[in-house]
Amino acid sequence: MVPNSSLPASVEIVTLPSSAWELYKTLRLLSLKESPQAFATRYDDEASAPDSFWQDRLQAAADGRSWTIFAKLNNQLIGMMSAYQRDDADRTNRIAEVVGVYLVPRFRGQGISGQLLDALLGQLKKSGIVTVRLSVNEDQLAAINLYFNKGFQLKSKEHVILGDGQDHLVLLMEKSLA
Repeated sequence: MVPNSSLPASVEIVTLPSSAWELYKTLRLLSLKESPQAFATRYDDEASAPDSFWQDRLQAAADGRSWTIFAKLNNQLIGMMSAYQRDDADRTNRIAEVVGVYLVPRFRGQGISGQLLDALLGQLKKSGIVTVRLSVNEDQLAAINLYFNKGFQLKSKEHVILGDGQDHLVLLMEKSLA
């Protein structure tokens, strides 16, 4: 568990062991179904993934090959956020990419996403990451505001086909942890 006393009462920021893969899978598939315009991955692609896919993702985080944290309320996962390094160049340059950001809609606007991001950035910095990148659909205004408020800067924009099958303008953002 990642301690944080400024969360709303009873919300915890946690990591999960690979044995809890079904909880992760449920939340991830909910995110892809509920907000397909926010993800590069399609629901159908991940819904058909084998159990080992989900286990491997959590094991990679447990092994320090990636980072995945969750917001938990009353023993239910309500949010998540991950980061990974795409390739050897990212590892050499100590760069990580934030992905898979999601919070169940009824819990938005309460500061939980900011707490998740703070916890993830703390883990990345502790792991020696010096540059954090992310991409966000220009229509995701609350997410964009969160990233700007946490010190991310706009680097460029590009058109991307997202999980809803539509072309969206995506903002590429970056933050230095050095």
